Amino acid sequence: MADSARDSLSRLAQIDAQINRLREQRKAVVARERIKDRKERTRRLIQYGAIAESFFDFHGSPEEFKLWLEASVKVTVPFDATDPQVLEREIQRWMSYIRDNFKKGGYAYEKGIARIKDLGAYERFRDEIEAIIAAAGKKK
Repeated sequence: MADSARDSLSRLAQIDAQINRLREQRKAVVARERIKDRKERTRRLIQYGAIAESFFDFHGSPEEFKLWLEASVKVTVPFDATDPQVLEREIQRWMSYIRDNFKKGGYAYEKGIARIKDLGAYERFRDEIEAIIAAAGKKK
């Protein structure tokens, strides 16, 4: 009976070792996939940047290019702007974006404000937007 118990413990130890090996193999596969995905994204971003550079004669920092591009490209409305409920939901979503992202600085809230202007709701929210900016100024 002692041999049987020893055999069972030995078998359990082998199974535990196999489970650990499989976990390590899984981690390695996941790591390789992450690396592969990151390299594909980097390549794609480089290609997009090269395409953009071929279209625009812009000389400046990436941050300046981003601001210039935002100012140059009109944002299109990707939803049914004729439905008042859908429009109101989109406006509220962007106002929430402004409230949540103002503290992150520049681009985050400027993008939200530009979107609110595109949706034709800036005048309606001007006071609230100015209050958000003023409150953030007091915290600095």
